Amino acid sequence: MPQRIEINQGDGTMTSLQSSWTPTPGRELEDFLVTTNRPPEVQERIRAESIGILGGCISPTTGGRNVGLVLGRVQSGKTSSFTAVSALAHDNAYKLIIIIAGTTHLLVEQTTDRLIADLRLSEPNAFLRWTVCPISDKDAAKSQAAAMNLKARLNAVASVEPPLFQGIPIVVVMKNKAHLDKLNDLLDQVKLLGDVDFDKLPTLIVDDEAHMHTPDVGNDLTPSAVYQCLRDLSEKFSRRSLLQYTATPQANLLMEIADELSPDFVRVLEPGQGYIGGNEIFGSLPNNSVRNILVGEVPSNPLNTDPCPPSLKSAAANFLIVCAADFLLNGRADSRSMLIHSDVKIGVHDVYEHWVTTICDSWRMLLADPSWQIPQVFRDEFEDLKKSRPDFESGQVGLEDLRPVLRQVLIALRIQTVNHKRDVGKVDFNIAPYWIINGGNILGVGYTVVGLVTTHMIRKPGAGMADTIQQRGRFFGYLNDRFNSVRVFISPVMAKRFQDYSVHEETLRNSLKAYDSSSPQYDLVKKPTLKDWKRLFWLDPAMIPCRKKAQRLMLERVRIDKDGWVVQNRPSYSDEAISENQVHASDFITMVNSDPALGWHLSNQWGGEPGSPSTTHLEALVPLSTMFDFLSNLSMSAEDRGHFSAAILAISENNPDPENTQCLVVRIAQGADDKTFRRTRTIPISLFQGPRDREDGYVGDKRVKHASLVTVQIHVLNLVDHLGEGQKIINKDVVTVGINLPNSELNWAKKILRQP
Repeated sequence: MPQRIEINQGDGTMTSLQSSWTPTPGRELEDFLVTTNRPPEVQERIRAESIGILGGCISPTTGGRNVGLVLGRVQSGKTSSFTAVSALAHDNAYKLIIIIAGTTHLLVEQTTDRLIADLRLSEPNAFLRWTVCPISDKDAAKSQAAAMNLKARLNAVASVEPPLFQGIPIVVVMKNKAHLDKLNDLLDQVKLLGDVDFDKLPTLIVDDEAHMHTPDVGNDLTPSAVYQCLRDLSEKFSRRSLLQYTATPQANLLMEIADELSPDFVRVLEPGQGYIGGNEIFGSLPNNSVRNILVGEVPSNPLNTDPCPPSLKSAAANFLIVCAADFLLNGRADSRSMLIHSDVKIGVHDVYEHWVTTICDSWRMLLADPSWQIPQVFRDEFEDLKKSRPDFESGQVGLEDLRPVLRQVLIALRIQTVNHKRDVGKVDFNIAPYWIINGGNILGVGYTVVGLVTTHMIRKPGAGMADTIQQRGRFFGYLNDRFNSVRVFISPVMAKRFQDYSVHEETLRNSLKAYDSSSPQYDLVKKPTLKDWKRLFWLDPAMIPCRKKAQRLMLERVRIDKDGWVVQNRPSYSDEAISENQVHASDFITMVNSDPALGWHLSNQWGGEPGSPSTTHLEALVPLSTMFDFLSNLSMSAEDRGHFSAAILAISENNPDPENTQCLVVRIAQGADDKTFRRTRTIPISLFQGPRDREDGYVGDKRVKHASLVTVQIHVLNLVDHLGEGQKIINKDVVTVGINLPNSELNWAKKILRQP
């Protein structure tokens, strides 16, 4: 049963509750945790998460293949996680680690450099432990050496004889057809020689940013290129686990369930202290962090000759004030960045670069004259920052104090447009502290902006793909003391999309925790797997989960009528299920009656002939938690269960304290002395029949509901082959229920997408 799950924002410590086997931390993992200088509580969290993740993979002593989905958050430390898991795999006799890194040389280099540093691969004699194989290195000589090293180490670790040393290969390859083909060809060559038994190679494959290119976006006859390469790679090993790391898993979850790359298990990771995500920035609007860009402020096809948008001037001034104030307070030039995300078109990027360069040049010249006043836009932005920065509000920092520093910041400032892969390397945070980075799509997935405090995003939602919109959130991450300075200048439409996504993300993560065997929410008795999870997403109708080509599972909106009713259409046909439902209903009725605080009483407000069996109902106010328990025990058809689960999710999300929140339960036509009376219905069941305003004054079953509380109707029906003369009873005393959602729950439920 879906329920609201509060996320622990403490140290994030988790315990591995269950896995298929229990990896043992050894020297590699422990040295990694110590080398990276993390606090003890963070080390414990990473250790426990790593055990849970690797424990879901195949044991190196057994055969088989599986795929795991590792769900993090945008810029939350996924690289540290898969590095730790790789170290733990080394400790537990895995013989080959393959890291499928980014889609550009720069991202691959960043990942390689991180692995070398964090696993201490540049130390003397590191080859005794690891052999790093950067197959995709831009340097042809290094790439060739990596291939030779990989061949040699595969021969060693798969040999019948014990190898001279235990160094295992860790391969880093770009997620690109040419590079993956190169790795596949190399492995095929090794296999053809016959010296390496691949069945003796327990292999861990890490797919970073797995929502990109991993799901198949081809057609039935021609799978997409990278997807096919990954399938070919995965199939080479009979003892293999593939870990799909991502913060936006929609496309991975919407693969066909039987797809070889569809995940079998899930691990939901929580970031540590200091992480700022969608809830913190967009959860409650308006707030200090989010600044509206007025509609129509920028023309759709701007030119250099157009005036600079006021919001861009404000954002740049805000950013420069933060840089200057932080220098004044800390006595050092810490990295600080501003991000301009304007459009998909390169021509628009050029206009924005012209605008921001021009205004910064003019401010630099203006501030060179001490007699000139600081421009009004700086005064306005200083007042804005006062709202969230106590050091500004207290007078510890004054605007006039910043005048000499502001000019120095403008002199040190670098402005760089990034709209091509070759531009990415031009941003080097080691050569300058202050950057304004301008561009479009390439500033999304995997692009880390160091010290980001100010974002100007006039970009439109486009096709409204939820995963793409979330990946634009470069302002998420471990902001720590920078959060008070964060400003996101954004259109109201995009702000609403990010706000909707934050709800979507939380409901998705909470839902998946019930299928994460390392989570406290996991049912140790039923032991559900991710393959059992009926895909369910909360998503505004203006958005879609991911690109349509990647969505291979059908989704539908919840079956709910305009009055807020979700009702059963079909009963469970088996006599056993009908009998069990009768018992559950009887137990529920007895429980309510025996509770002094509850109890059933006649419901007299709906009209009808007094004492009439068809219009005499019983009702009670019961806690939502009690109602949840009752509904979860009822047997329903799979289709009905899906719609009811969605309705319960909507109720849970809007009522975080179900123990102390009441709902109205009405036993329809069960209050008269004549206990033999039964309404009759055909299949599929049309629960609400007949005119509303009858001669006897009865309002009709559909209007029997509370004005502001959730209402549950319990009907006991006889199901017949047809209505009218000569009808035959198919099933007797069939318990059938309907739920009515008040407005807040109804509006929430309308945004749920579910797998039929």
